[in-house]
This record gives sequence, structure tokens and C-alpha cells, in this order.
Amino acid sequence: MAGYLPGCFTEEEIQCLEENAIFPPDPHRSQGKRKISATLIASTPSSNTSISSSASTTSVRTWNFNPSTISTNIPTDKESIEVLEYIGFEPATALDIFQRYTSRPEPDDCPDDLLSYVHGQISDLKGETSHEALARVGINTQIQSAIADPMFSDILWTRDLHFWVKDTLDTNLASLRNQHGLIKRHAGRLIAHKNKRKRRRVQGSFSTEEESTEQIHQPVATINMTSEDFHLPPTCTTIVDGDIPLLPDHIALYKGKAHGEMRSSRQLISSDGTINLSSLYSPPGGDFNSMGNAQYWTPDKEIAEKYRQWTALRCPQSDTCLLTIQVPKEFIETLDIIEIWFSGHWKELVWHCRQQLHLSAQFNSTYEVDLIKGHICAGQTEDLTQITANNIHTFITRDKLLQSRSTGKPGIQWAFQCPASIIRLQEQISGKMHLDIFAATN
Repeated sequence: MAGYLPGCFTEEEIQCLEENAIFPPDPHRSQGKRKISATLIASTPSSNTSISSSASTTSVRTWNFNPSTISTNIPTDKESIEVLEYIGFEPATALDIFQRYTSRPEPDDCPDDLLSYVHGQISDLKGETSHEALARVGINTQIQSAIADPMFSDILWTRDLHFWVKDTLDTNLASLRNQHGLIKRHAGRLIAHKNKRKRRRVQGSFSTEEESTEQIHQPVATINMTSEDFHLPPTCTTIVDGDIPLLPDHIALYKGKAHGEMRSSRQLISSDGTINLSSLYSPPGGDFNSMGNAQYWTPDKEIAEKYRQWTALRCPQSDTCLLTIQVPKEFIETLDIIEIWFSGHWKELVWHCRQQLHLSAQFNSTYEVDLIKGHICAGQTEDLTQITANNIHTFITRDKLLQSRSTGKPGIQWAFQCPASIIRLQEQISGKMHLDIFAATN
């Protein structure tokens, strides 16, 4: 996983973190993990920076960061058994995966990294319906319980077990990467401050009394999170306290995600406010995308929030995010749109797409459209792919639709398909995106 985690902590960073009580003293550093103990304060991303007045400004609201706490163990190595346990494997399975990885022949010429072995471990879950399969591949009990939680069973069966387990493991890995980055950046700031203090002391700027005061450490360290820690550009980000009003002649669309999934080389918001939606793509096998990626959003905020809550349950060490974009109606009217609601045609399209089959001639109209609007299927993916075409209309009944709990109506999804239209969408929502970021629950 060398490409997924930052480098190990340096001795200078470890010493600094210990001095500031973020790493409690630990004589057993060789165990490959350290305890973190700190209070997180979400600083305004625009602090010490003037907010841009351009239309590219993105609004952000943080939840439960003031303060939140970190009190957990994190691996300190890039590739280790501890990393595998952290992301979601039982200890015995983590040991087995790591031993197979480290004993691979000719490792310098082998293209498979540790993440490839992780994904290989769960490949047997494809086509599985039984939750007992999670224990068989070595997934820990916390994730098993979260995935089996009946409150979220409708979301579970919008994809298969393999999809959600892979999503959970990848999200946990992203969370670890972000925790490493947060702690390393904070250590860097502390070291820079310490070095500056030393230089000033040499120049006679500090008295003995001032120096001794600065070395008094609090029992619980405080980390002031900056815009860099949220992966948000400070010059075009503004913090808000209340709800964002709907703009005239716009439609609000929502998505619930792990925040860590959007912290990658494909940064969601660039320094000039440009939005890049590529980190939010859904892979093939959804309701309306058979063989290509798609951008799925919903006009139902409650459904998006339920996705976010389930992510927080599966990945309690991950920050989560509810995204809102406001799309001009005038832009939507320029798109080639198909509406496919619960019907025989909808059932056949979902059945083909869930199996990632090449769409037949009867679906030619869906190949090149910009946007498909339709209901969300919550039927068990495995059953959908195992039934024959002759049984589609009998098996896929109306109770297979994902329901909005407050209204009792079927949930709605918008699937943006065409790459050119998605680029246009990015341009249209610049300055019209809002992020509600929720602190990790563990």
C-alpha cells in the first residue's frame, strides 16, 4: 500500500508528538502502532486568509468538531499486519494476508501491492447473499454488525456484499491515510515552531521564565484543524452556521459519502474553486450504468443522509460528508434526459445494468443520453443477477424500491452518464456546492 499511506513517522516527529502528549509514551514502538490522544478543533478554513469574493466560493459547515476527540491506536507503518487490522480484518486473517504478501516470489517484479491482496481476499464475496460469508473472509465483527444492521438493509441491497465490503475497507484505508496526514502536518507545525523558538532564544528574545512556561504540556493535546486538513482551498471556502438557501431557478441534489474518499489526487475542489467530480464516480453495476462510470445524485436529502449515516456506522473512524449541489434549471433543460420509473422497461434496464451486461437494442436510447432519472432499486443484487430474463417481471416487485422513510414514496436518483455533460455540470455548480462535514464517531 506504499502509494496509499504517507511515509512512516520520523524519529523527530515521534519525539515531538510525545513531547506534546499526542503520542503518549510507549516503550514498545516495535509493535507497529501508537496510541493517539488529542482534541480536534475545526478552525475556519479561511482563517488568516481573505475569502475570495468570486463566484467559485464553496460553503462548508462542520459538525461535532468543536471539540471532537481522537483516542485510538493507529498503525505507524505503511505496510503491516496492523494496517490490515485497522481497515477491517480479524487478526488471524490480517496475519495470513500479510504473510502471503511478504512471501510472494520476486517481489520487486510483482505488480501486486498489498491492496491487491486485500481485494483478492474478499473476491469470494461476489454473488454472495449470506452475511456468514463476511466471517469466512475474515471481516471483523464491528463491520459485520454494521453491514447487517436492519435499518440500512435497503441500502445494502442496492449493490452486492462485495461492493460494500470493498467500499468499507477502502474507506477505512482512506481514513488511516488522512489521520497520518493530519498528525504529520501537526507535527511539522510543532517542529517549525520549536525551531523558530530556538532561533529566537539564541538571539536573546526569550527569558528563562518564558521558556519554562512554553514547555508546560497539557494532559490532552489540542490539534487545530486547518483547511489543509479538510483538503479545502482556503481562498475559495467559507464556513457557514446555518442552512444554505436554495437559489432561484435551481434544483438541489445530494450525496452522502465518507469525506476521506474525496481527499485524493483528484481533489474535489481545486485552489481556484474549480470542481472535479471524478472522485465521486460510481463504478459499473449500478441501476442505470451497465459498463461505464456514472455520477449518481438524489433530490431527496433524507436518502443521501441515510447513505452518510450508514458510512459512519461502517467506518466509525472516518469523517463523513453530506454534499449538496445546486444545478440551474436552465442547464438541466439543455440535457438529453430519459425518465425511467418503475415499470417493465425499468425492471429490464436494472437487471441488465446490475449484471454489467451489454445493453441490447431495446436500450439504445440510454447509451448516449446525458441524464437518466428513475427510482432506486433496493432488491438483492445477487438475486437480480441469478434470475432469468423470463422471471424479471415476476421477481422485481414494487417492494424492491428504496423508500423515503418520511414520505413513504420511492426514492429517486439522477444518473449523469455522458462525460461531456458531467464536465458541463462541474462548471455549472462552481460556487454552488455545500459540504456538511461530520466528525468521526470513534
